[in-house]
Amino acid sequence: ARAVRTIIEKKDFSETSPEIFNVGAEPVRMKTVVEIISNGLDRGTNFYVPLKLIEKPLQLFADFIQAPKIKDIKETLAKWTSNEVFSSEKIRERYLFVPETKISEAIEREVASYKNKKC
Repeated sequence: ARAVRTIIEKKDFSETSPEIFNVGAEPVRMKTVVEIISNGLDRGTNFYVPLKLIEKPLQLFADFIQAPKIKDIKETLAKWTSNEVFSSEKIRERYLFVPETKISEAIEREVASYKNKKC
């Protein structure tokens, strides 16, 4: 919301073409996200399974039974383990916008909110 407000306050609206901005915090590995969530829910992360270890069996299983759920799992794993990084450089350079909250803190807050609603 603060990013939108920053743009509204500073943008020259005489420009006719729309712009797209990525707004985000520093890059974080999915393993770190899982650890933050697990710790926040008081559940330890006991073990990790390397993706390479399950890719082939998952593919064979998906080919054998033709289940849409397996395809969904494969796509989710691919997204979670991808190396995509989306840069917020454009909004930072053009509007001097920098997020105030680190991603780890934001995830911790979200987990705490979830726990409070569940109680």
